[in-house]
Amino acid sequence: MTVSQEDSPRGGNFVRTHFIVRDTGIGMSEEFQKKIFDSFAREDSARVQRTEGTGLGMAITKYIVDEMGGTITVSSQRDKGSCFHVTLDLEAAPDDMEGLRLPPGTCCWWTTTSSSAAPPPTPWRRSGSGPSGPSAGRRPSAWPGSGAARAGTTT
Repeated sequence: MTVSQEDSPRGGNFVRTHFIVRDTGIGMSEEFQKKIFDSFAREDSARVQRTEGTGLGMAITKYIVDEMGGTITVSSQRDKGSCFHVTLDLEAAPDDMEGLRLPPGTCCWWTTTSSSAAPPPTPWRRSGSGPSGPSAGRRPSAWPGSGAARAGTTT
């Protein structure tokens, strides 16, 4: 998964955020790519029929992305894998991050009762690289659990 950000065409109070997910799986046919976001869509092939599922996951994902005013696209090649690209214009978080931090022990992946738990993550801060302009250094407010987005690349 790759997450990147740039200035949003919606103005300085927003940050355009790109989420790109790639795999090296079995890929999809061109015909199926046209209907992957339809409810109950499943590719009709022997390899896929062995996998359980209702065919609702991508339809639900598209609905959520649409409701957030974003876009989702897919590209895929048989036996090479797929790439999903979600683009969202997220409202930038305020510069003062103190009010956005959860109290210790309230975060789902970290509690004060666990002796081996790491401390909660520090809110993301943009370094010297990246876009310039009104949204440089601003963070989207839609990061689950913290109220602020983090950017970077993870694999």
